[in-house]
This record gives sequence, structure tokens and C-alpha cells, in this order.
Amino acid sequence: MFIVYNNRLQKEPLMSNKFTFSILCIFLFTVACQKKDASLLTEDKQPIHKDKIDTINYDLKYSTGACFGKCPIYDFYLKGNEAKIFMKKFCSQDGVFSQQLDSKTITQLQSYIKELDNQDIPSHFPSYISDLPSYKLTINNNRNYIVTSWKQAPKKYPQLESIKKLISEVYKNKNWEKINFEGVKKNDLAHQIIVKTNQGINIYDWVIGYSNYEMNPIKPLTKDASVWLIQYNPLVINPKKIKSILNNDPDIKSAEFNSIASFDR
Repeated sequence: MFIVYNNRLQKEPLMSNKFTFSILCIFLFTVACQKKDASLLTEDKQPIHKDKIDTINYDLKYSTGACFGKCPIYDFYLKGNEAKIFMKKFCSQDGVFSQQLDSKTITQLQSYIKELDNQDIPSHFPSYISDLPSYKLTINNNRNYIVTSWKQAPKKYPQLESIKKLISEVYKNKNWEKINFEGVKKNDLAHQIIVKTNQGINIYDWVIGYSNYEMNPIKPLTKDASVWLIQYNPLVINPKKIKSILNNDPDIKSAEFNSIASFDR
């Protein structure tokens, strides 16, 4: 490489000061970025915010997965005869609801669960067809059944299919009532928060620190992606608490619940 000093052609050293400085800047920038990402996780790569509040103790949890279409995605919880549901996407409603199940439905579910307890059932039924929706059934907080292969699991273990159908019927009924949380106004959506981030914050890196609360970015609300709509599970952490945590996060300028416009007079 050659450079010109005072109109004279001179040979540049193999490693010029300018080149060395550039390499140093790149190195420092890379280290800074890595440090920022690492700050979101503990040494064992676990989310920082571990203080789960209001975690549900349930007898049964049923979660549906996504497909290439518009399959309803929700988490269903059952404790005693009280059912709670977090309708996440492509559902008949949006948000968190509850209802009391009748004794007939409870008896049916208990019967299917008892039959499962008496069998040695694999915990996972995989599928190599990516478009198939999956579901995960958790019983008494410790027994998990993850089903994606519909051809294998329901035929051999009909109780899994029976539980699926019964919960699907409960999901579709009209008895769900919205759960009201302290600190959440009438027209606010307790499961959605609008956050305004500080400059340079990558929302996908930042949200890792809140994965315990099932938090996910939904969409940016500004062209510069400094304001985002995010979603989390208010059945895992109290809405008032998570809003307070976010407003005290040094990466966040402000956090407010998303609202539905009201035209009431």
C-alpha cells in the first residue's frame, strides 16, 4: 500500500497507526456489544428477573402451539373447578379470562387423568411435519405430555385426545369472564404493554431478561423502532408489578398498558 506525503510517494508500513486504531475500535465495539447482551443473562444463561409473582398452582395446564395457518394459541389452567385462560393469538377473544366449570366436565377430566396415571406413557410424541399444531399437557405441575404427532398419540392413548377435545369445547364456550387486575383500568389490556426504549436498545436482546414472564415483542409502533408493543402472561406475574419493574428498567424510558379506545358517552 502507498500513500502520498507532500506530493512524494512513500511506502506505508505494514501496520499503520491509522489501521491499528481502526482495529482497536472494532474490537472495543464488539466487546461492548457482547457485554450488553451478556448483562441480560446470569452466568448460567438464565433470565435475570427470577422473582415470579402470583404464579399459578394448577392441577392441569394445557397449551396450544402455532401452525402455518391461524390455529388458536392459548394457555388453559385448571385449579379445582376454576379455569383460567390466556388467549394469545388467533383466538375468539384476546386477553385473560376465567370461568367455573360444571361438575360433569370436572369429573370427565379427572377420569381421563386417572387413566393416564395408570399407564406408562412417553412424554413426547414428535412429528416431522412442521405445519401440524402441537399441544402440551402438564398435570400437577410435574407430568408433561408434548404431542405433535396426531397419528401416533391419540390412537394409542385416547385419553390425550379426549382431554384435548374436552378443553377445546370449554375454550369455545361463551362463559368466559375477563379477569380484572388491580392497577389496570377498565379499557387497558393487562397482557399488553407499550414500552419506549432508550437509544440503541435491541428489543429482541432486551426481552430475553424477561422470558420468565413469557414476554415477547409484538410489533414496533414507530419507524425508528424506539416504541414497541410487547405481550406477557399476566397469570405469571401481576400486571401492576411488571409495569413497575419495566418503569425502573434503565433501558426503558416509559411503560404503559395498551388500551382499547372507548366510544362510550
